[in-house]
Amino acid sequence: MAMPRVVAVCVLVACGGSRSAPPAPALSPRPALAVAAIPSDDAALLPLVPGAVYEYDATFSGKSSHVVRVVRTKETPVGRLFYFVESPEVADDNPSIGSNNFGLGAYRVTSKGIETADAYFLDEMTKITALQLAVAFPIEHGATTTLLGGKKLETTVVGPETVTVPAGTFECLRLDQREVWPEQVYEGRVWLSKGVGTVKRVYVTGRTEVLTTFRR
Repeated sequence: MAMPRVVAVCVLVACGGSRSAPPAPALSPRPALAVAAIPSDDAALLPLVPGAVYEYDATFSGKSSHVVRVVRTKETPVGRLFYFVESPEVADDNPSIGSNNFGLGAYRVTSKGIETADAYFLDEMTKITALQLAVAFPIEHGATTTLLGGKKLETTVVGPETVTVPAGTFECLRLDQREVWPEQVYEGRVWLSKGVGTVKRVYVTGRTEVLTTFRR
């Protein structure tokens, strides 16, 4: 059976016995990876799959609604980025995308972590020249990242939590968020699950969304 690929240096140990084993040949070191591998467990917290559909039940100010979001991708000056657009806006030429997930609107996952950039409408993605780190890899409990855009958004890793929503029960990573303005601070939370993404979110406005179904 083929051995899985690993980045490691192997040491061969000869077993003792009546006859000595021949010396092991010297092993050449593996070439260094050109790009650091993304930690699989961390990257799986926000799987960005074009065409994936997420449905949420939302409540805000005593009113209920149902939200359908679709993952889309676009080439930008900084490379391929992903965004979430609400149905039925998928067919719009310039849909609103700014409030569809935690972060600033546009996303990509790299070896550094989950990166994001300001974009409230699709055409703004063509003007992106840099991204900021929303969540750093490897995940460290208590770590805080700060996003600076039209607002200051602090995201802190709280730790694992089990969350039950209409779509099922998920093992999640909880992130706490603080939106900081000169005169006021607003707090929110988001729960991410490996292989799924956002399972539950409490926005800084108080709006709550829980996952009802997702498909790719």
